[in-house]
Amino acid sequence: MPSLQGSYLVAPPRLHDDNFFRAVVLLIEHDEEGAIGVILNRPTSDSVDEVMRLLEADDEQEMAFEGTTSEFIYYGGPVPGPLVVLHTAVEYSEKQVLPGIHFSSQKNNLQKVISRDESPYRVYSGYAGWSPGQLEQELERGGWFVVPSGSDTGNPDLFAETEQLWHAMSSSLGMDILGDSINPSEIPSDPSVN
Repeated sequence: MPSLQGSYLVAPPRLHDDNFFRAVVLLIEHDEEGAIGVILNRPTSDSVDEVMRLLEADDEQEMAFEGTTSEFIYYGGPVPGPLVVLHTAVEYSEKQVLPGIHFSSQKNNLQKVISRDESPYRVYSGYAGWSPGQLEQELERGGWFVVPSGSDTGNPDLFAETEQLWHAMSSSLGMDILGDSINPSEIPSDPSVN
């Protein structure tokens, strides 16, 4: 299977795993060693400021966190790991995931990205991970819908409000799947009249 890096995994409505219920996952890496991604639509109540100040207090090096932010940390998935950030600051990139979208996990880069006021970013705690072949098996069983980046459906604003992301991507997928078999002008605006 070709790499799905940069693609989105959209949980089908029947997926009832608490970790991935109505989740949209951006795949950061996908190769023969497995896959890693972050859930895009799970904000937590932890603020970036609070967590960065705690990290700074534990840091033996005196790398001060500069600035303040009203951003919240997102739950990236059930696998524990360091805080990671998706951002647009190429100079602090450890990996380009999509054109103009970068990934970093080193604390130094994380602090620099967050301290910059002009670049959008999103911080994640934990990640979603799959061992070699595991994601492919889940895909074969219909465990995920894959949305390639760059498609009409696969172009969400990664730094915008995520509350309706799953609904928006699911609806677009539904229209993509049904589009060839149903005339859009025949779809009632009120589904209860079907």
